[in-house]
Amino acid sequence: MNVTVNYPAYNVSHEDCSLPVAHGITLISVNSILGVFGTFGNLMVCVAVATNLRIRRPSNFLLVSLAIADLIVTMVCEPLVVAILAKITFVKDCAPNLEVVYKITSRVSCSASVVHLAAISVDRLLAVTYPLSHEIMMQNYGLKIMLIACWTFSLAVPVMSAVIPDSFPKALLGAGTFAASYIIIIVSYALIMIFLIRLKNRRRQNKGQALSVHVSSRVEAIIWKELAMA
Repeated sequence: MNVTVNYPAYNVSHEDCSLPVAHGITLISVNSILGVFGTFGNLMVCVAVATNLRIRRPSNFLLVSLAIADLIVTMVCEPLVVAILAKITFVKDCAPNLEVVYKITSRVSCSASVVHLAAISVDRLLAVTYPLSHEIMMQNYGLKIMLIACWTFSLAVPVMSAVIPDSFPKALLGAGTFAASYIIIIVSYALIMIFLIRLKNRRRQNKGQALSVHVSSRVEAIIWKELAMA
C-alpha cells in the first residue's frame, strides 16, 4: 500500500493499495462478526439499564456511557474498516478519505473507553471508602463531572492531534492517555485493597475486644455469685 495523500492535518501514506482476496475476505469477515456481536452486547447493556429500575443508579450510567463509547467502535469504526478493506481488496483503492474518518473516530472511541474505565475505578473507590454518602455524591454532581470530563477529554484527543505540528510524535497523545488512565485505575484499586485490608484488621481487633469484654463480664458475674453464696 503506498500512495501519499495530503488531507487537512493528516498525511496518509501507503505503498501498494492491494491485498490478496483471501486475506481481504478473512479480515472483512472477522471485523464484520466483531462489529455485529459487539453492537449487540453493548446495546443490551444500554437496554438493561434503561428498562430496569433497580439498576438505574448513577454508577451504572457510567457503564452505559462506556457502552456508547464501545458502540462507536462497533457501529462506526468496524464498518469503516470493512469498507477500507473492501476497497483495497476489490478496487485497489487506498480510500484515504475513509481512513481519515476512521482515524478520528477510533481516537475518540479508544480514548473514551480507557478514560471511562478510569472513571469507573474512581467511582468504585468512592463507593468503598464512602459507602453512606457515595450515592448522594454521585447524584448531586459526581456523575455529571465524570461524564463531562470523560467525553471532553476524548473529543480533545483528535482535536489536539489535528492542531499540533506534524513534527510532534502524535503517538504520545494516545500513549499518554492510556498511561494516565491506567495509573488512575491501578492506584484506585490499590487504595481499595488497602482500605479493605485495614477494615478487616479493624474488625478483628473489635471482635477480640468484644470477646474479652464478654469474658470479663462473665467472670465478674461468677465472682459476684460466689460472694453472694458465701
